[in-house]
Amino acid sequence: MKKIICLILLISVAVFFAERPAFAAKENPLMKDSLMDRISDWFATRGMSKEEKDQVLLQRKTARIYKRTEKQMDKKAKEMEKSFRDFQKTLSGQ
Repeated sequence: MKKIICLILLISVAVFFAERPAFAAKENPLMKDSLMDRISDWFATRGMSKEEKDQVLLQRKTARIYKRTEKQMDKKAKEMEKSFRDFQKTLSGQ
């Protein structure tokens, strides 16, 4: 009996923390929360009312999306600068 309860508990925890389907990440990778994000959200919202929890989760998710967007923009800017430098080298070499 104890083994069955432990197994059910283990499966429920695994399902709770399981990653979302792959297609959701392909649609918009900025919206994808990692396992650590969900765990930290859970700890941050323990003991809060539903309204407080929703507000905190919205703030944290918005901050994560902003950070990921900023990081992606910096990466694209660096790629564009590199492309421009390569293009200039190509023009000066002709």
